[in-house]
Amino acid sequence: MRKSHQMPTKYICLDDEVEKVKPIVQVLEAAHPDLSIEIRSPYKFDEEVRQLTKFDYDGLLLDLRLDRAADADGQRVNYRALALAQELRTRMTEDGRGRPMVLWSVDDNFKLSYDKDENEPRPFF
Repeated sequence: MRKSHQMPTKYICLDDEVEKVKPIVQVLEAAHPDLSIEIRSPYKFDEEVRQLTKFDYDGLLLDLRLDRAADADGQRVNYRALALAQELRTRMTEDGRGRPMVLWSVDDNFKLSYDKDENEPRPFF
């Protein structure tokens, strides 16, 4: 972390459930006074990539399941954080401006989403 006399470390947190993640972000910011986290809902994929490649920030917190809940306008994105992270990392490599990306989930169903054995036989009925 940077010293307090410098600019705060700025992260952008993309989450489809902004209100659910706010208390966690508040704890992180309270524990690290030099950390500033802007929380917002994700935009459609192309617009999100455009915004994040032009915006000045130090790192990203990406909810793994960006596609679960609709925003205040009833809109839901059709991609997950892994796809966005892959595209952003490729562009960061091309322009030489790498930034840390943290993939996380506060979803109670996270284990169910990512702990399934895809090779497990399934019944045909």
